[in-house]
Amino acid sequence: MNINSYKEILYQFSLFPQRDSRPTFMEICKHPESRFEEICSRILSFYLNPLAEHGLSNLWLTALWKVTKQDGELPFYNQIECVTEEFADTKKIDIVVKSDDFVIAIENKITADLYNPLDIYAKHIHNNYVGKKHVLLVLSVSLIIDGESRKLITKNGFTAVLYKKLFAQVYKELGNYVMGCDQKYLTYMLDFMKTIENMNSDNQKRENDFFYQNKESIDALINR
Repeated sequence: MNINSYKEILYQFSLFPQRDSRPTFMEICKHPESRFEEICSRILSFYLNPLAEHGLSNLWLTALWKVTKQDGELPFYNQIECVTEEFADTKKIDIVVKSDDFVIAIENKITADLYNPLDIYAKHIHNNYVGKKHVLLVLSVSLIIDGESRKLITKNGFTAVLYKKLFAQVYKELGNYVMGCDQKYLTYMLDFMKTIENMNSDNQKRENDFFYQNKESIDALINR
């Protein structure tokens, strides 16, 4: 390759948006991938509970209610319980949010594919929470494009939701809650969100593709 070819590669790379490369606290911890999804479920369950110590009230419940386009406002509640790993037959639902009038079941997909028995989950919710509104969700970092997985979601009455869209709604609502919250838990929350965002950055994918497609030329440039 001549020098102009190398210049073109450097120019193309310079066009990528600058991103914050500092690791989040969760990334520093580097929990094993097999446990990371469970850890995220526990964190999410904490923030979905409006009665928890974070002081953010129903910020996350309201955001989730709106992003899933439920009818009307978030229903009034006297009590809320958020459970992780609730048994459904011999399987476990990642997160179940229980209130007086509604139940939200969440299958949390961070890194793994959708292979879960959504039919068993749906049957468990319908049979054990009669007379309440049922909201069944598959919350994922990446868009679920596999045809069989999408059929599984629709067939069992689930709705697919992207973390990106949930976060956008949380940011939109945050101004109404930030003054009364515990700043420590606000910091943790933002770190959690940043960690998830880093996992599915469009810019990150573009960079990865760029390096993959130009690997030989980049190696040659470094060697020169």
